[in-house]
Amino acid sequence: MRRTSRDEKAVPFEEAPMGTIGLESAFAVLHTELVLPGTIALAVLVERLTAAARLFDLELPRFAPGRPANIC
Repeated sequence: MRRTSRDEKAVPFEEAPMGTIGLESAFAVLHTELVLPGTIALAVLVERLTAAARLFDLELPRFAPGRPANIC
């Protein structure tokens, strides 16, 4: 019986098959398809992708010169 994708990834990193989840490529796809053609502003995309942080009282992700990137 073939294991499900979730089961395949629920092993030590070295044993897991290669691949990415949709979330890992979401920003690149949404930026290409929505921001670059001008459908939405970059700030709107970032706000929508990070909105869940507020629900859990997490610090919002940020990029700033000379500061560590807080994106995880």
